[in-house]
Amino acid sequence: MDTIDPGESSDPQWISPSAIFGTMGEELPVTGKVYEAQDPQNKEQWGGQGTRGRIRQVLLREHVVPSDPRSNEPETAGPFTPYAMKQYRTVDEEGTVVNTDKHDKPALNGYRAIASSIQREARERQEAGLPPARSHLIENIIFDEENHRIYTPLLSHDGTHVVSVGRNQSHGRNALFNDQIRTIPNFSEFLKEFIHDILERSKDRIAVDGDVYFFLVNPETHVIDYVHADFERVGFIDRKGVKGNNLAQAASAIRHFLLECCKNPERYLREVREYIQKEFDRDASSESQYSREIFAEIMDQLDQDTESYWQSVVRFAKQLMGRNP
Repeated sequence: MDTIDPGESSDPQWISPSAIFGTMGEELPVTGKVYEAQDPQNKEQWGGQGTRGRIRQVLLREHVVPSDPRSNEPETAGPFTPYAMKQYRTVDEEGTVVNTDKHDKPALNGYRAIASSIQREARERQEAGLPPARSHLIENIIFDEENHRIYTPLLSHDGTHVVSVGRNQSHGRNALFNDQIRTIPNFSEFLKEFIHDILERSKDRIAVDGDVYFFLVNPETHVIDYVHADFERVGFIDRKGVKGNNLAQAASAIRHFLLECCKNPERYLREVREYIQKEFDRDASSESQYSREIFAEIMDQLDQDTESYWQSVVRFAKQLMGRNP
């Protein structure tokens, strides 16, 4: 991760983390660790707005405090690194206090579910002599439940454009909307890896909502990538339909990105439809008849009216939760 000098004019805040996760999502000890948070020198730092909270850039560095205050061991501090801080809302627009456990706990549990699944995949790949799983999907996440905050490595620190699936105001989104991509040079490779990720999470019965994924765009080459960046709507589901739901959510996420950011999305949407349908058909017998019908409807509507498309995706999610036959 990049390091930055915040300068001397910043006003530091101190954070006692409730959970820290490392480069492969492994949970690290929090005892004796505090973080110093400062604003960047650039006062025009980017800030974002989401449905559950606000997001802004901060600089963090870890301090390790000696466990025995009587020892002569000095306190150590690491370098400053850029992070995005998500601050959950504690009151709604009417001023009513929000039950933040609806956000904090699901986000932490959702992160642990995805991290556990990726770690399982990494072990299997290592045993099979395959290249390692992509650690940067989940690396170096810090939870601060006391203050209802999550800190994730800043995705846009090198100029990368970031596009969330929801209506959040993410960094570089307006630039892409006003100057849409004409060609995505790595789209086929990206699609294959993205769907592989969805299928691996499905193996562990993890239902993943489409807005978990954020898309990354190199502003010079238009090469695209993705990360896991939103964890509230992730959970274990012990019933049929997880794979179908996850594939539908994946199609929805890619569709949203292409329609907003791509000049000619139709050719890419055809590829998405064909590839995802093929993956669904590999094990369609494990899905209910109702699931198969809704999935076919979603694929048919992939490049059609947005409202009717979303209604189909929502019906699939409800079916997964047992609210339909």
